[in-house]
Amino acid sequence: MNADIKGLYDECIDGVDVGDEDWMQSLMKNAGFLQKELCHSPAVVPVLNLLLYNQFKGALSSSIASIIELGFDVEEGSMSNSKETMKMLKLFHTLQWPEVYKKHIMAALIKLLEQKISLICSDSDFNSSTKSELDEWIVDCFFPYVTEVFGEHNQSQLTMQNELRFAGTDYLVKLRCKELFEMVAEYPESLVALKELRDNIKHTDNIAYVGKAFRTALKKRLLHLGASTSQILDIYVSMIKALRVLDSSDFLLNFVASPVRSYLLSRKDAVRCIVASLTEGKESELHGELKQGGNLAYAADEDDEEHGPGVNWQPRKRNKELFDPSTSASGLDTLALLVSIYGSTDLFIVEYRSLLADKLLSNITYATDHEVANLELLKIRYTSILWCMCHTYTHLCYCLLAIDTTEHKSYN
Repeated sequence: MNADIKGLYDECIDGVDVGDEDWMQSLMKNAGFLQKELCHSPAVVPVLNLLLYNQFKGALSSSIASIIELGFDVEEGSMSNSKETMKMLKLFHTLQWPEVYKKHIMAALIKLLEQKISLICSDSDFNSSTKSELDEWIVDCFFPYVTEVFGEHNQSQLTMQNELRFAGTDYLVKLRCKELFEMVAEYPESLVALKELRDNIKHTDNIAYVGKAFRTALKKRLLHLGASTSQILDIYVSMIKALRVLDSSDFLLNFVASPVRSYLLSRKDAVRCIVASLTEGKESELHGELKQGGNLAYAADEDDEEHGPGVNWQPRKRNKELFDPSTSASGLDTLALLVSIYGSTDLFIVEYRSLLADKLLSNITYATDHEVANLELLKIRYTSILWCMCHTYTHLCYCLLAIDTTEHKSYN
């Protein structure tokens, strides 16, 4: 070993014991005394770094990452103890550590970015966007610190900034994914957050992660005996609309909804709850959808429109991790998705007929306008001979009303 390098190395580690809590401060202090000499002899620095790594192993890289983290105040958006931090970073550059320990420094910077994202998300609701605040903080506060860490003339500056942006976006997707159940429950108030999540998913292409994580959360939080069938149906209806904001191809919806549909099959009162929600009046989402009418169980396909798909048409992208041919219900509207759980409309119609009979028997005024309107809307949507019995019920009520009216007139 060259005597000059040996001498520099001995001076660097003089009095440094990795067992001490402040061993890194001692090492940095010794290196600071040699800073001028190292600046005049940059060729010896790589050899010195190799010797230091062999001496301290992973403890050195961990300590460097900790210094980077402690050097920046996330809440204030500025360097902590700026004079001392700038002095430390200058020594880092002299020792060429930003290049040698780039991987560990980037990991520390990503941690700082994740801390800020967590703070922004914890202070915001689903009705407000986090993008503008986060972008402003990254450009005005965070990237200047990154520039100080790696040096203003670092040729890979732009690449590192893009890498940090991607890591931040990926973390934001995973953080919001943990809150996706709440977003679904609060839909449509959470529409802003859902659209932002959709854009971030497109940027990171990790929709499979979102699907798997949300499917697991649904099984744990919704599909259990403690949740009533009506609660499950409410979440399912909101989920259909919310997940279509994230992915219009329905691959995400089909993948996530599969265990929900299977679980609803095991609930004996599921069909009755669907029918009750459908016929309960103006406040019901399903009733509102029924009133939209139309004889298509499937949503309109842009390829079937009069003017064709247009010049910008592209085939739907398939994610192999989410694709499930057994649940390919792409394009179905909310009501059709609910009815399709049972494979056939017959079970739905039979249950509707039973519920209609109960309602008519308890109707002492014989007023059937609301029931007849619902029945006509259902006939438009689903063609079946089983509706004939329902018509018989309503017609019988009409006849009873006429008889009752006649009897009252005769008494008078």
